Amino acid sequence: MFVDDEPTILNALRLAFRSGYDVTVTTDAHEALEILKSKKFHVVVSDQRMPTMTGVEFLSQARDLSPNTIRVLLTGYSDADAIIVQ
Repeated sequence: MFVDDEPTILNALRLAFRSGYDVTVTTDAHEALEILKSKKFHVVVSDQRMPTMTGVEFLSQARDLSPNTIRVLLTGYSDADAIIVQ
């Protein structure tokens, strides 16, 4: 699953991975959490800067719903303090 508020980025990721993987995309982190409640994913990739929830917040909640899922955070910013979870 890819979560990003930019539809063009999601389209590019879907195209890049569609041949070998079952790809789910959404622009809404809250929707992604609802999807995680009913479907299992091996990997969840999230953007850090989104309007309703940060990627760190989303992935933290995703861990609670699906602890065995690999979680990857993408960011174009270099503010390491914003993405480190204690």
